[in-house]
Amino acid sequence: ALADVWRPRRVDVGTANGRCFTYASGYGFDASLVKRIDRQPALKRHRLREGYFVYCAVETALREYDRDPPRMEVNAAGEVESAITTLLQNGDAFTYLGDKPLALAPGGGLDTGSLAGLALRGVRARDVPGILRLVLSSKRSIADHPQVHAFSGVGSVRCVAAGGRA
Repeated sequence: ALADVWRPRRVDVGTANGRCFTYASGYGFDASLVKRIDRQPALKRHRLREGYFVYCAVETALREYDRDPPRMEVNAAGEVESAITTLLQNGDAFTYLGDKPLALAPGGGLDTGSLAGLALRGVRARDVPGILRLVLSSKRSIADHPQVHAFSGVGSVRCVAAGGRA
């Protein structure tokens, strides 16, 4: 409907590590997931769609992030956390699963003047079902998981690789 009554509007631009983004930005697991999904573009576009995204997310978590994941230091408003992935949002929902919005970091908005995000400290195979349940829940937030550090109302975020790995 917005396309039918299109009107220009001002939106905030988020920054992370000095790079600008409009809606969302991901580091660590998110980048690994996108890399895996983009290896088979036909599967993501036509045949399996959302099922392929979910499959790749679980596979990436178990293969690359279960035992010895790459680490990063995340500085959001002076709070430093060690994490394996960081997601930043300048909008309400991080992405969609079909028509279901996945609001991973509540508090983001295109005109709020600030960012929302989360840093996942770590994940083990036994954490995956609980994290998926929270991500898909309309009543609870992934921020309720003990491995998640959620933040909102910040102007910028800095993510730096730790431990000598990219």
